[in-house]
Amino acid sequence: MRTIAMIAAVAVLGSASTSQAGDKTTLEPPAPKSADVADVAKWAARYLDLKDGESVVVNDDNAAYTVDTSSMRVTPSDGLKFWSRTEYFKAIADGDQFIRSEHTLYEGNCEDLRFRMLALDSYPLSKLQGELIPYDDEPDAKWIYPRPETVGEIMITEVCAYATKVLAEAETKKAELDKADGVWRPTAAVERK
Repeated sequence: MRTIAMIAAVAVLGSASTSQAGDKTTLEPPAPKSADVADVAKWAARYLDLKDGESVVVNDDNAAYTVDTSSMRVTPSDGLKFWSRTEYFKAIADGDQFIRSEHTLYEGNCEDLRFRMLALDSYPLSKLQGELIPYDDEPDAKWIYPRPETVGEIMITEVCAYATKVLAEAETKKAELDKADGVWRPTAAVERK
């Protein structure tokens, strides 16, 4: 397996292919030129319509994986819940269905660098489009301890680094506000609940 790398969004050139979804034909993005970080970054910028707070954090030869930082929440046990989107470069088979994108709710544990999948929705088209292919939620899913240099390790490491940074900034701001008027109004993307 090639080394998985961090990517950032940049503009790209390319063409799209067509896919049937029920009665309508939609344009599906072609695979990136290569799985190289720069090529995937260009592909993501052109085709994924990333929303505010969502960014591609890792890719491999088959997909780009995004994390929605605006969805991050610290759990009462100091875990971290967040949504991730997987955009496959080409549709993958799952039984008699084909999947092009997935939306997954994860719970991460930054202290032990582990995560588990709590919910998964799959779609036959890119950008979470087409008829939903639901899966049963797993609130008591087993913890996954990712291997070094895998998508899982890079994703949980980046998510935890981001959450730690935002929480530290929030704590600093809280201390400053406490000194000023004793009121803290959190505006950080990661909130303690």
